[in-house]
Amino acid sequence: MTGRLLLMGALSLAAASAAFGQGMSGASLRGDCQERLAEYLKKPNPGFFFYVEAPGSKKHACDGSTEERGEFDRYPGSAQRAFTACQNRADDDGIKARCEAIARGATILAGSYAEAQARDDAAGLVRDAMRCGQLPLGRWFWVERAFCDMPWHASAAKGVVIWNHGIHGTVAQHAASVPPALRLLQAGGWDVIKIARNNLGETTGEQSLYRAVQRTREEIAARRREGYPKVILAGQSFGGYITLDTAESSRDVYGVVAMAPGVRFGGTGNLDMSVTDRTLGALAVDRLALVFPRHDTLFGSQERGPGAAKVLARRDGSFLLLDETHDIVDHGGGTTGKFAVRYGPCLVRYLTSPEVGKGPVRCAEDAAEQRGAAETLLPRLPGRVKLAPASAGASPESALLGRQWYGILEPAAEVVSFAIVEVDGVGSRAMFGVVSGGRRGGLYEISTGATGVTFRVADRGTVSVKGTTLTWTATGGRASHTAQLHPLTGP
Repeated sequence: MTGRLLLMGALSLAAASAAFGQGMSGASLRGDCQERLAEYLKKPNPGFFFYVEAPGSKKHACDGSTEERGEFDRYPGSAQRAFTACQNRADDDGIKARCEAIARGATILAGSYAEAQARDDAAGLVRDAMRCGQLPLGRWFWVERAFCDMPWHASAAKGVVIWNHGIHGTVAQHAASVPPALRLLQAGGWDVIKIARNNLGETTGEQSLYRAVQRTREEIAARRREGYPKVILAGQSFGGYITLDTAESSRDVYGVVAMAPGVRFGGTGNLDMSVTDRTLGALAVDRLALVFPRHDTLFGSQERGPGAAKVLARRDGSFLLLDETHDIVDHGGGTTGKFAVRYGPCLVRYLTSPEVGKGPVRCAEDAAEQRGAAETLLPRLPGRVKLAPASAGASPESALLGRQWYGILEPAAEVVSFAIVEVDGVGSRAMFGVVSGGRRGGLYEISTGATGVTFRVADRGTVSVKGTTLTWTATGGRASHTAQLHPLTGP
């Protein structure tokens, strides 16, 4: 959602917005949805409940969401999650109507489907054919917005990015998030879309490749007809190969971003890395960015950068090669929050600058750019919460006060933010945010002692901050990740 909702509950941060109306005595829904609504209302932290009826039949569908206690920002948001789940059920049952909000939190918004339609409480959601989180429903392909919480630029866009995801047998890779680095392009005036593929159709690499390349060509033509001035193709793994293969044979492609690109032959699952080098030599796109992580276990940890560099040296134009010499690790290294913060600004600048010259483009370490990327990607403090004032005391938390901090969790490669804040009528809380495939932020009760500041993040684990080192330990102590914190805000 475009807005950021402060949740009700123990923190008492906000009451339900007047836009959601006054609570009603109940709602009359069909069949099992009446029971499901009752169950939803009993949950400790209900989020949204959506419902739909099919005109002229008894068909119906519904679904609800919950919210983490203290959560103030999340993508996908509670409303979008509940709506998408409800609409997927409706589409699967052949219901042509649209799901509408029946409840927000524990407040009933409408007593019937007709009343819910008239209210239109969820006008800020993406509810058209390009909504996020769709299911195949018998389709080979469909197109979604990459980030349903961000503004859509349409005719005012600087260009469009078409993302293709990877392949893993018949596992539903279409459910994977688009890399957060591309959020920086969306924030900069581009539109980013995802071509999603039916996982049950991924029977062989060759057939999937042919169909996906053809579908990507169709999408390029459709977006050019819509008036997008530039088209960038992007993808990871098998999606990276789709991207390179499509760009080789398409004239309307301005740029390419291929992350750990690969190719699959037949049903054997064999991978041939030399195919990438042969394709690179034939590309005539204006901007070409390649990501080859080190220790890419899918390719037996072989180095692919040197071979690509030899081919690219003969290229009559520029290229950005982020190879094994960079701090990008394993097959999915380019899809992480860490990559978005460290290399996202350089990638965006390369793709969007009017002139970049010829030959290799270098990514220099720039703390200010990385901080700016983190600010764009991470949850921001809600309006009714303030940073705890700075202190010169000797307590474990005194050096942390007055600032918001960020860091990169290793080895998780997620980006986190932390601050000690003051909540009106509640007192001190820890603000903790994280961005990887999605994004979430919440406020949590803290304890202090000789070991620093400690708080529990719902049922996901415990976070401790001592000095400028943040440690996240999963529930049960199964895994521990650390981040060195850097100032995100403050003096």
